Amino acid sequence: MRNFQTDDTKITMKFRIGPVIILMLFWLLLSGYYTGLLVSLGVLSILGVKFIINRMDIVDHEGQPILQFSIGLLAFHAWLLWKILQSNFTVARMILSPDPKLNPRLIELPTGEMNDMERVIYANAITLTPGTLTTDVSDERIQVHALSDVTAKDLLSGEMGRRVQAIRPRKNKKAVK
Repeated sequence: MRNFQTDDTKITMKFRIGPVIILMLFWLLLSGYYTGLLVSLGVLSILGVKFIINRMDIVDHEGQPILQFSIGLLAFHAWLLWKILQSNFTVARMILSPDPKLNPRLIELPTGEMNDMERVIYANAITLTPGTLTTDVSDERIQVHALSDVTAKDLLSGEMGRRVQAIRPRKNKKAVK
């Protein structure tokens, strides 16, 4: 069985107990029946699933992002929704303008010390934002097609990268430059 011992025992407990709590809440939400027998069978089923998952050794620390990213991820989603709305209006204004200021180009954004999950979140956030499209992701950079100088400048400012890195607290933070 994989040993998740880290310096922070709170994180270790989250990885051991967190999935059980999440599965229990999900099961209760879907079942709608709260009799003693069914709840106890549900608990046994969930503990069985957790035991099998641990024995298969298929879950790592990044495999349970809801436990790591909870509050930071909610704040990021609120900010991203605002950016999507802003970009929608910006792109619509550019396209409907009699003299559109479109200047499509490829730009590269550094990923700094992002882990795989953060790179995926970053790339998806870029693609969700109108006027930008992620075309390639590597360990060191993300290549993006930007519709205009405005959309490229917004990404090159690095704000989105910093917000993605702020989702998960880390001991030694190194921001995207």
